[in-house]
Amino acid sequence: MIFGTALMLAAVLLFCINIYRENRAGQESERIVHMIEQDIHGRAAEDPADTEPQETYKTDETEKEEIVIDGESYAGIIEIPSLGLKLPVMKELDYKKLDTAPCVYSGSVYTGDIIIAAHNFRTHFGRLKELESGEGIRFTDCEGETFDFSVTSSELIDGEAADVMESGDDWDMTLFTCTYSGKARIALRCKRV
Repeated sequence: MIFGTALMLAAVLLFCINIYRENRAGQESERIVHMIEQDIHGRAAEDPADTEPQETYKTDETEKEEIVIDGESYAGIIEIPSLGLKLPVMKELDYKKLDTAPCVYSGSVYTGDIIIAAHNFRTHFGRLKELESGEGIRFTDCEGETFDFSVTSSELIDGEAADVMESGDDWDMTLFTCTYSGKARIALRCKRV
């Protein structure tokens, strides 16, 4: 009885910790999106002749600005209107960074092969499986340029098959997150429109 009670208390504690992390991630994402939007709108209002890039990063085809907040580099904002999500996207993937915001796993929005990873928090990519073909997604880079995408398919990929995430060329953007068990990943494939 004591052992069973201890296990139940541990499960409740773990559940509470996960809810806290999820809520904190959602609040932090909102704060960062607001800061990125202010920076983008501030740049648009400035005279281009007087503006020097804050920082830049190099892609295969072009050089684009990044926005640095709290020492972390952001590539832009992703919006999924049907889920009510607007999230910042960190430039580089790191498991600890995923507690704050989605991260670029690989590729680039400019070369049409971007893959973005996020935790399965409901405030991040936890509801990706609800999206259907044809639904819209928008990525806005740090210069305010927008890229519109349409969902084309959804895949369930084995958690150990990372190479499958990058295979194929029928898509321009992939969003993915782990399933609740952590044994598989939900990958949403999208084409630019």
